Amino acid sequence: MERLAAPNGREMARSIGREVLVAVSPIVALVVILHLTVAPLGAEGLGRFLAGSVLVALGLALFLLGVNLGVVPLGEKVGAVLPSKLGAAGVLGVAVLFTIVATLADPNVQVLASLVDTASDGEISPLVLVAFVAAGVGVFTLLSLLRVFFQIPVGWILLPAYALAFVLSAFVEPRFLSVAFDAGGVTTGPLIVPFVMALNVGIVSVLGVRDRVSASFGLLAMVFVGPILAVLLLGLLYS
Repeated sequence: MERLAAPNGREMARSIGREVLVAVSPIVALVVILHLTVAPLGAEGLGRFLAGSVLVALGLALFLLGVNLGVVPLGEKVGAVLPSKLGAAGVLGVAVLFTIVATLADPNVQVLASLVDTASDGEISPLVLVAFVAAGVGVFTLLSLLRVFFQIPVGWILLPAYALAFVLSAFVEPRFLSVAFDAGGVTTGPLIVPFVMALNVGIVSVLGVRDRVSASFGLLAMVFVGPILAVLLLGLLYS
């Protein structure tokens, strides 16, 4: 409560509120325009939509406020302390573990797994799908940290990874192809991105890297391709 009452906390809350309004307002306006013109929802349907929009905005604002007050500072602190406490091997192991846990907890990944389970009539296990997605994120988080340690250009990892993804795409069923690229998108969700980025920035800040900006970024591009390759490999196993 003290953190929320601090000036920085209030300013952060106002900033997040503005961002949520900017994100939600166009959708609400579009639906209202459609209701008044070509697709009337009825009084009850419009009321439910507006009430749901308010709840979505409040929930998203509270979620983002919690992420910014708790998850992001935690990631930065952990990333800054780990190298001196555990050494390089410990940093890599803990970072990968945290990333996998964040992936398992991200609501976007859970939604994707449930939709795939429904669409495939239970043939594709949601637990197996989530496990492969989390493994893909973990592997490429490890590669991203190794890239920082050894000063490897990000293109040297991304280009072969995407080339392998396109090669594997020729050997899997179309349903796995669509799920694979959707899996890459959902892993750039509201829980994974802030924590992983903050963790990476914290680690880079204590490594003495000359160009911290270029070393801190490129992580999301690598996190994106990891689940794609993992689900494509899963598709090969199912095939």
